[in-house]
Amino acid sequence: MKLSPARLAVRHLWIGTVRKESRTLASIALLLTVLLVPAAARAAEIYYLPEVDRYVATQLGLAPSPALLTWELPGGLLAVDRVAERDPLAAALHITSAYASGEWFLVDARARRLGAAPARLTLKRLEEFGAVHRLGGDFALCEVPIEHLSAFLAARFDLQRIPTDPPPAGWERYGARVSAAVERRSRLADPDDVAAFVALFDETAFQQLLQEISGAVPFDHDGGSHKVKTRYYNSADKNLVGGYLFEKLAGYGYTVEFDDFIYNGTPCRNVVATKTGVTSPNEYVVLGAHYDSTSEQPGTLAPGTEDNGSGSSLVLEVARMAAALEFDRSVQFVLFDAEEVGLRGSEHFVDEAVADGRTIVSAITADMVCFYDDDYGVIIEGETPWESLMAAMENAVADYTTLNSRKEYSSWGSDHVPFQQAGIPAFLAIDWDWSSYPHYHESTDDWTNVAATAHIGSEITQACAATLAEVAGLQSSSSFRVTPFGSFDAAGQSGGPFTPASMDYTVENTGDSTIDYTVSKAQSWVTLSTTGGSLAPGATDTVAVSLAANADALPDGTHTDTVAFVNTSSHDGDTSREVKLRVGVPLLQYEWNMDDDPGWTAEGLWAWGAPTGGGGEHGNADPIGGATGANVYGYNLSGDYENSLPETHLTTGAIDCTGLAEVSVQFQRYLNVEQPTYDHAYLRVSNDGTGWTTVWDNSAELTDAAWTMVEYDISEVADGQPAVYLRWTQGSTDGGWQYSGWNIDDVRIRALGCPGCAPPPIPDGSPGTSPMRASRIAAGGTQIQVSWDDQCAPARTKIVYGPLSEVSTWTISDAVCTIDNPATWDPVPAGDLWFLLVAGNDAGAESSWGEASSGERNGPVASATCGSTQKELSASCP
Repeated sequence: MKLSPARLAVRHLWIGTVRKESRTLASIALLLTVLLVPAAARAAEIYYLPEVDRYVATQLGLAPSPALLTWELPGGLLAVDRVAERDPLAAALHITSAYASGEWFLVDARARRLGAAPARLTLKRLEEFGAVHRLGGDFALCEVPIEHLSAFLAARFDLQRIPTDPPPAGWERYGARVSAAVERRSRLADPDDVAAFVALFDETAFQQLLQEISGAVPFDHDGGSHKVKTRYYNSADKNLVGGYLFEKLAGYGYTVEFDDFIYNGTPCRNVVATKTGVTSPNEYVVLGAHYDSTSEQPGTLAPGTEDNGSGSSLVLEVARMAAALEFDRSVQFVLFDAEEVGLRGSEHFVDEAVADGRTIVSAITADMVCFYDDDYGVIIEGETPWESLMAAMENAVADYTTLNSRKEYSSWGSDHVPFQQAGIPAFLAIDWDWSSYPHYHESTDDWTNVAATAHIGSEITQACAATLAEVAGLQSSSSFRVTPFGSFDAAGQSGGPFTPASMDYTVENTGDSTIDYTVSKAQSWVTLSTTGGSLAPGATDTVAVSLAANADALPDGTHTDTVAFVNTSSHDGDTSREVKLRVGVPLLQYEWNMDDDPGWTAEGLWAWGAPTGGGGEHGNADPIGGATGANVYGYNLSGDYENSLPETHLTTGAIDCTGLAEVSVQFQRYLNVEQPTYDHAYLRVSNDGTGWTTVWDNSAELTDAAWTMVEYDISEVADGQPAVYLRWTQGSTDGGWQYSGWNIDDVRIRALGCPGCAPPPIPDGSPGTSPMRASRIAAGGTQIQVSWDDQCAPARTKIVYGPLSEVSTWTISDAVCTIDNPATWDPVPAGDLWFLLVAGNDAGAESSWGEASSGERNGPVASATCGSTQKELSASCP
């Protein structure tokens, strides 16, 4: 699509500091003045709003739309009003376009990739191609005349094209239609069906196609064998690959078409394959990637294996996997053209969707998915309004892969951006280490340089497939269905009540033959309303899963059971649902309030003391004082962290978590750090001081302006471990912006149980090795003193007792590890008793008989001589 000339109006709105934590009425009023007041129609307007971010725009109801595009930059918001219906501020600075015909590009001039020039040199070089307008930080708006366009694009700047042509017709109604469709979310896909879908992935097919379209091996197409050298947008080889991908998709049975457009006088074409949905055919989910490539010599050698043969192969492999399946919503598999010259193909696709009224409810895009260096993981790049879609991908990564993942909230430079600008939920899947790939946009981006790491692309493909199944509504292939698909999760304090107390599941027969089924569970604290039945074709039954009365007696902790739904007629569709009951609330076990130095190991500029409010070249300065008290542990208490900083650690001493369960760490955080493409901050945990597990890292730029309490689950590493270490890390950092870094206060460990407690062994009916003793201390025999040797009782530990023929319980509240003063038990029954110590984790130790006090019923003789030393109901005493 050829762009019409545009007039640039950059409005410098000096409205004071506006941050996510504190918005002033004046700033909001001014932004309203600029963006909400209608005016006579005119050419598109571009505004730069210093110190304003998308949060403010969202609060004002300025949702993304094809008419108002926004880019959030480190120093402010770039807003493009494509219909020019909003009246600019009269006092604002107006910059007139320098050329009668040209295009606009937002350029990130910071040195971000290997061999990139410093920002000042990049900005200077931009002036060779057109008019440059500096924005916040090292960002610039560059106006490029048509005659310089090809040379500008070949220079490979880190850029984002700014569309200024009018939005497609029908844009006014599109956002509301998408929002309504998203609210009508497709039913959840059955996890068993999703797992089976993911299992269809074929790594050999994935890698074979990747090698074919990036020139490593030849492929047969259109009557000949071909080996391509480039997929640059205006090359014959790219057109050849587009035809080959069309042929592959058609061979899978899809309806396929070329989506044609013109860019810079060159015919381009997206490849679009469509599968019509079963229940919501007018709602579309897109899985897409660009298939063009670039390099320093794009016209002759740009194999583009990682960028973006890998993403294209991902789309084709998921399309192959999905070919024989059905979805609630329509699915479109799209290979975008001309991404490397400004997202032309995806912009064209979105504009056509808007103009045609085609409702796209989600877009999953992939770009560079076959490389890793230090981090075997995937970045999920999106925007806050589409958090639920990003979370679906995050859950898919956790459920179906071994990948790490992190979410980033600063969309830039790939095919997800045009969808987001139109108000369509979208994210980009990109490998974690993409920015350190040494062959990025080089003629050496070939198969030999990703072969060793290409397996990561297999797992990213499987995660994207699972996400597609979820948002498009993968249809079940079984006639025996159980809904809902989620587990039954209940919680409450020890002794109950628990919420919810029950959950209803519906069993359904969608086939044409009668199905017999059974329902079963294992634990006594779970009850079922039915244990099975028969379902005629089209019939349904309700199975209520509830908590039994004896759930009130469960000790603190998380208790689980599994309810099995079995199709006994054919076992087609057999499934299960988890029941999870959480009893009790974790208690404070350790605390370091930083009033005194804990003496932790501090590397580099990590130190304990009072922060001085220094730093803040970017983001916010350090605090003055702690969250409570004056002192903290922080990185450089006097200012910002350094450039080119390696990972530098603050490490606690050993923390004894023996006897603890569901361990979490809680602390006050005051952290400023650049986004993780450039700078890093971590929290890690270890149970040996050598191997470290990352608990948290910065998934986006963080600019704390106030102390924030955070809490993280470390139970997988810490539960029951005698030596647990926490480690906060500053770095690595690049050579660009500097921030004030970590400040930490009020560190707490919370858990169930008691520190240092070794859980007693499970009772087997034999005498305890460390006898429990019970002495009557009142003449009437109504009080008994209970103590034991070398045992440690967590809070709410139970002593089970009985008069040889019965079982009763008594709970020690607020018990501690060392029983300095034996607990007093009152009242108790007369006569000889047996005892059993049961800890909160269901383990226990059976005791010997207790001693009878002198002068009492049994005299001074130890009760071990009275009857048996074991718990036997047949035992008796004189």
